[in-house]
Amino acid sequence: MTCLVAVLLVGVAGSAGSGTATTAPLPLHGNGDIAVALGRNLLAVNPSHPGVMRGIASCPQGTGCEIDEPAWSPRGRKLAFVQGAFAVNHPSHMFLYVMAHGRGPRQLASCGSCGRAWGARLGWSPNGKWVAFSRDGFHTGKDTLWIVPVSGGKPHRLTHCRTRCDDLNPSWSPDGHVLVYEHIAGSSTSLYTIRSDGSDPTKIALGADPQWSPDGRSIVFEDARGIEVADGHGSGVHLLYAQTGGAGPGVPSWSPDGTKLVFFNTPGGPSHYTAEVWTMNADGSDQRSLYQSGCCVGDWAAPIWSPDGRMIAFSADSAGGTFVINADGSGLEELGPDQASYGLSSMSWQPLNVRVF
Repeated sequence: MTCLVAVLLVGVAGSAGSGTATTAPLPLHGNGDIAVALGRNLLAVNPSHPGVMRGIASCPQGTGCEIDEPAWSPRGRKLAFVQGAFAVNHPSHMFLYVMAHGRGPRQLASCGSCGRAWGARLGWSPNGKWVAFSRDGFHTGKDTLWIVPVSGGKPHRLTHCRTRCDDLNPSWSPDGHVLVYEHIAGSSTSLYTIRSDGSDPTKIALGADPQWSPDGRSIVFEDARGIEVADGHGSGVHLLYAQTGGAGPGVPSWSPDGTKLVFFNTPGGPSHYTAEVWTMNADGSDQRSLYQSGCCVGDWAAPIWSPDGRMIAFSADSAGGTFVINADGSGLEELGPDQASYGLSSMSWQPLNVRVF
């Protein structure tokens, strides 16, 4: 089964039902579309038109194929995602492709499971020329980080595993020189930085789901204590939000101007958790709960900011669908119907004509 990490230019069209990506014209103003991965489908929804979800790409029915890890490019004109046959106890077959206007998909690289088992995400370089991704060693069971030029060419390996480990969730520094990523080895999960040429891998903290701040000064992440922040060298680790029970807070994300953070909290237990969306200032002050679902959350997509920083999108099966809410907690709006049966995984908001901080 052919599988894709496709990069779509605005206005690209492909053959429906072929397993390749198909697109409809996309808006060129405002916040743009939210790309939502739902099992075998990748859909786009414009918050200005809730309830109308358009197909971007899909897998042929009955093939065991799925789509995951959508990620808009920094300027919003390209969309990266992984597509293919993912298996838990057998080798997975997922690939990377690029699609340009008027051309068919062009394969960039194979990536095995692409970190799918760990909920990995892709990382665009700030200049939009590279995509960082997890690539497993197939028979070795080791996930390592690679980068590939969007224009095509040979992928470059960044990390190496001498024993079983998994490297995933890359986030580029705003200057494009360094990436921070999550390193899983046994029962330990750590954060490392590495230069974009693969040199100088450095352990900076224990934790997961790192994201570089827009000004390049700080890295936010989660660990056993809660939501933490540190500088790019791992010093000055500071607890912003303490875990209060249940599965704890997770997947923190910076607002576009770097002044606020949004994250999930999932109180409850031992197997019954609700999904809460929280925001706070970058220094940990003004902590606010914007939304709380009923029980019990299973499939979900981490909350993300709109490119203008005024809204937040999130999704969870316990919430009954995909939603946007104003950053002050008002104006909750459902974008689509209940997505739980589709195995919701991740989404990304398209930046269009927004400020660069």
